[in-house]
Amino acid sequence: MSMPRLPVAYGLIVSPYGDARRSTRLHWGVDLGGVAGTQVVAPEDLLVVRTWLDDATPPFVGYGPGGVLARGTDIALPGKRYHLLAHLDPSDLPEVNRPIREGAHVGVMSDVAHVHWEIRREPIDDPATRQGNTIDPIRWVDSGGRSRAGGVVLVVFVLWMLISRR
Repeated sequence: MSMPRLPVAYGLIVSPYGDARRSTRLHWGVDLGGVAGTQVVAPEDLLVVRTWLDDATPPFVGYGPGGVLARGTDIALPGKRYHLLAHLDPSDLPEVNRPIREGAHVGVMSDVAHVHWEIRREPIDDPATRQGNTIDPIRWVDSGGRSRAGGVVLVVFVLWMLISRR
């Protein structure tokens, strides 16, 4: 069993899970900043379920220019999980049904300059069920994929709040 990881090696959290300061809606994922072309890797062993090339592909309207929905396949990590990685360059997406090993290339960041990462219990959701369907990705990594609790995410969030208020 491998330990779950962030999908971006040096990604700065630019919008944490649950953040609602940019809009009236809560943010059910985490945005990890970078530059266009930054490599995005699999946070665990994955099987690609679906990809999209543009911002208008249902049910992924609003999720940016390209993205991947993939099922976590590491049976040692409890619970069913689907990783959604959005704002990827549409010219560099994996094929559907392709297995991707933890740490291997999934795609590259688009010119949006961040990757949006969600972990879902069910692959497709709607805004009415999103709160019960999503898990904070940073807490998931911090806990080794075993629980929703963790200490590092609290420290990172507090630092982010202090810095962003300036």
